[in-house]
This record gives sequence, structure tokens and C-alpha cells, in this order.
Amino acid sequence: MLGKSKIAFLLIITVLLIVLICPSNQQVSSQSSGGVVPPQTQIESIKILSLLPNQNVDLEKEPVISGESSDTIAKDCSVYVIVNDVRPYQSAVASGKGGANDFSQWKFVLHKEYAHLNEGSNKITAKLLCKTAPARWNSVVVNGVPSNNASETLSPVESSQQSNASETLSPVESSQQSNASETLSPVESSQQSNASETLSPVESSQQSNASETSLSDNKKVETNNNQLLVTISPQKDPVARGDTQNATITVTDSNHRSIANAQIDGNLIYPGDNFKKQFKGITDYQGKFVYSWTVGKKGDVGPLVIDLQVSSGGYQSTSAKNSFEIVKSDESSEIKNPFQSHFQGP
Repeated sequence: MLGKSKIAFLLIITVLLIVLICPSNQQVSSQSSGGVVPPQTQIESIKILSLLPNQNVDLEKEPVISGESSDTIAKDCSVYVIVNDVRPYQSAVASGKGGANDFSQWKFVLHKEYAHLNEGSNKITAKLLCKTAPARWNSVVVNGVPSNNASETLSPVESSQQSNASETLSPVESSQQSNASETLSPVESSQQSNASETLSPVESSQQSNASETSLSDNKKVETNNNQLLVTISPQKDPVARGDTQNATITVTDSNHRSIANAQIDGNLIYPGDNFKKQFKGITDYQGKFVYSWTVGKKGDVGPLVIDLQVSSGGYQSTSAKNSFEIVKSDESSEIKNPFQSHFQGP
């Protein structure tokens, strides 16, 4: 009897414990499932702006691909570009107001050393890669065309409209004009001929001199408008060896209008004139080209000279120079004030 009573007592205790434990577990689990909110993943974005779908692109030139993204100086993002799936992805250059790490605005020059556009369809893809969010892509398909077909031509409709506009002179008007010329009386005709004969040699020479002066002034104005103005703006000055450097090159005319598709042939002349690096580029629709490179860790310190030759159709070619200091690798680089950038012209 005593054994059976002990078993019954133990069973009762066990049941009570189960009843007490189960509700508490359910409450804890309900709190844990309802109280914790999973963090939301931030969605980033990127877009190519300089090229439009099905846009004609000159095969003989190196196009500038630029755009915008959701990056800020507070984020850790980078932009990469790939053309016609030619890997690896190529790094774009940040051109946002926040400096070298602000990819809210970015640019990439398609150099032929990496890849070239094909005649016909070409796919260009920009990729935004951030450490705190999934990667985002944006693509555009453009048409590669030879140089002769890249420029826009006057459509047949427009040319026919222009020819029709020149033909709209009615027969009545033409006859009126001919009749008007015929109604001049002999007296008036003789008076006009006498008036023209009374012009003295002095007045005649003055008129010819005035016309020559006018032509000379027009030539001077055209020459001034055909001048290219070039600004070279290094991002850092000085730059420590082993660090990266960006140089923004801006091309305008004498009226400060941006010159797109200007050809830039540049040389980086390192301290001591013992090393020279060549580069090429084309300005974008804002008249700008950004060149980025890494200064080698070993070498002399002192001024590095950026020497440019700039040309564009319809303008006189010009040259420009600027420089910045290279310091030892253990010294720090300093971002240069953009309002103190050096200006060079023809």
C-alpha cells in the first residue's frame, strides 16, 4: 500500500509541474515572436544618365558613361561598369560633392584598352555595391555606328519643307515686283544715275575702308569665340606616394560654354623628369573629364606636372599645365579646396 501511495503522489506532483511550466513557456515564446522586429534591408538604386536606350554612339570615340546613385558620404558604396559582358567589372570614379568616396554622381570613360563598342547593339551595365545592402544594377543598350553616321542628318521631311518654303512666292507677287521695277520713269532713272555719279573719290574710299574694318572685326570675334579655355583641378595637394589622385579637367569656350567631346591628350611628368605617363580622354556633356590614378609608392618627391593638349572640332587647339606636390608615403595627403584650382588657357 505504501508503495502505491508513493507512486500516486509522484504522478500528482509531475502533473502539477507540467501544468505550471507549459503556460510560462507559451508566454515566453509569444513574447519573443511578437516583440522582436527583424531589421529592414535598405534598398539602394543606380542609374545611367549620359546614355539613352538605342542612342547612336560613335565607334571612333571613347564615350563617357556617367550617372547617379543613392550613395552618400555616410555610406560605404562603390560603382562598377561592364560593357558587353567583358569581365572583370571596371571601377568608376566618384564625382559627387562629397569627394572621392561620394558615388552619388559617378563617371567612367570607356577606354579601348578595356573594351570597345561593336557596330550595332552594345549593352552597358552599371553596378552599385554597398556593404550594408544588396547590389543593384542598371543597364542600357546603345547602337554603335561609324563616324559618318553618328551625326544627325536633316530628315527628308524637313528638307522638303524648306524647299517648299522657298517656292511659296506667288506669281502675282513676282509680277508685281517686275512691274514695280518697270514703272520707273526715265527722269527718275537719270536722276538716280546722276546721284550715283556724284559720289566723290573720298567718300568711296571711306566706304571701302569701313567695309574692310567691319570684316576685320568679324574675324577677330570669330577667332576669340574659337578659343578653348582649360581648367585643371587636382583633388589633393599634396599627395602621398601610394595614394590615389583625381584630376578634373574642364573645357569651355571664351563665352564659358561647356565643350563636349573635346579630345584630351595628357602627360603626367613625375618629379625629376625620370618618368612620364600618358593618358587620353573625352569631355562629357558638361565639358568635364576626370582622370584617376595611383601614385607609385617608390620614387622622387616634388612637383608632378599635368601637361595637356586639348582639341575640338571648330576650335583652335590649346595646351594647359598644372602641378601638385608629391610627398613621402609616410606623410598624409590633403584634399585641395576646389575654389583654389589652377586655371590654364591658351
